[in-house]
Amino acid sequence: MSDFMTRIELHGATREQYDRLHVSMRAAGFRTAVFGTDNNWHQLPTAEYHYSGPDSIEAVRAAAARCAAAVGTRYWVLVTKYDQCCWQGLPVITTRAA
Repeated sequence: MSDFMTRIELHGATREQYDRLHVSMRAAGFRTAVFGTDNNWHQLPTAEYHYSGPDSIEAVRAAAARCAAAVGTRYWVLVTKYDQCCWQGLPVITTRAA
């Protein structure tokens, strides 16, 4: 099992297009939050997604690119595979699932 952080930037996109991207990414197994050592889910910055699974980094990138392409705007996709992640100031999500 590997962890990946993915950033997608949609160029010239509307809020509705980003909303569609979020729905598509979630359906593909990406989350907009990360689980912390404090046993809480923390909201990631805008357009950042977390994925955990057995896939290669290329497969994760391809899945994210399919989601971005479906929105219908130009896009950038960046995927990083990591073994540790730390943050400061990310809000705890308490009212909805990540």
